[in-house]
Amino acid sequence: MNNSKLGSASLIINVALIVALILLLRMYFGEKDSRIEQQTLIEASTAELQKLKNEAGQNLAKIQVLETANAKTFLAFESQNETIKELQQLVKENRRLFKDSKGTAGIIKSETKIDTTTATTVTQDSLNNPIYTSKIKEKWFNIDVEASIDSTSISLRSYHSLSLVMGSESQGLFKKRKTFAIAKDENPYSDIKDMRIYNVSEDKNRFVVGPYVGIGVTNNQGVVRTGWQVGLGVTLKLIEF
Repeated sequence: MNNSKLGSASLIINVALIVALILLLRMYFGEKDSRIEQQTLIEASTAELQKLKNEAGQNLAKIQVLETANAKTFLAFESQNETIKELQQLVKENRRLFKDSKGTAGIIKSETKIDTTTATTVTQDSLNNPIYTSKIKEKWFNIDVEASIDSTSISLRSYHSLSLVMGSESQGLFKKRKTFAIAKDENPYSDIKDMRIYNVSEDKNRFVVGPYVGIGVTNNQGVVRTGWQVGLGVTLKLIEF
């Protein structure tokens, strides 16, 4: 067998070894990422809503975000939490928006409680029956009440200014960052009772496979040579552009 055939056989063996190594690495890290993802999903599903106040004294609600690499994993997740079930249904109904492995969905439940007193105005109808009316108009709500001898009508309007911010927070050195969502309703009469947010996590691929071109150094029987090299390789992805 000549050197050319030996070189070709050696190249095929090297390529096969590289491909096998790549497949093994993908299987290992894929299984590891899947296990970590499930653990994080369980942790987020049992997380409790935290009530906070910002520097302006406004009420905030904070909770860990439910994250998976794709919506299919989230939809298959089993939970007894009713809000999470509603969130899964919401994602399912809008599944087409999650096709590109991107997307965020959320459910926020709040309660508006208004305890107030105002003056009553008394008038009469055409039969001289008393009519009682009360009106309140503020920035965050309007109330109109009218009561007669046989009925009472109430008109209530409340106004809200909601905001939602999502980001990751450090958990300490060498620990994975966790994604949290913080919601705020500027209406002081409103209280966020429950909140669940789902987000498709970023691409977790650690290794990149592909051709490379570069300058290499070889040592052949003590003779060191430099030159251009072309080949197929696998590398750890550190920074993405």
